[in-house]
Amino acid sequence: MPLCPIHMTGLEFFCRTDNLCVCSVCVGTAEHRGHSVVPAQREWQIKKSQLGIHEVELKELIYERERKVEEIRSSVQKMKVSSQIIY
Repeated sequence: MPLCPIHMTGLEFFCRTDNLCVCSVCVGTAEHRGHSVVPAQREWQIKKSQLGIHEVELKELIYERERKVEEIRSSVQKMKVSSQIIY
């Protein structure tokens, strides 16, 4: 587990306000008082599931783009054949 550079203790929490991992000592300081702080493990699980959702969405977008590229290639090929028949 990474250590807090200030207190040399484990970074067990995640400060959502500052978007960084903090130790238990940092949580009690004025710098993070009133911030949204959650256990780092919990936040990691949430971020991991969000990444999985984004991965699925990106794969769908990639598939759609590949399909459109294939449609364009097919149209270009048809246009080439069509232009050869005219001349």
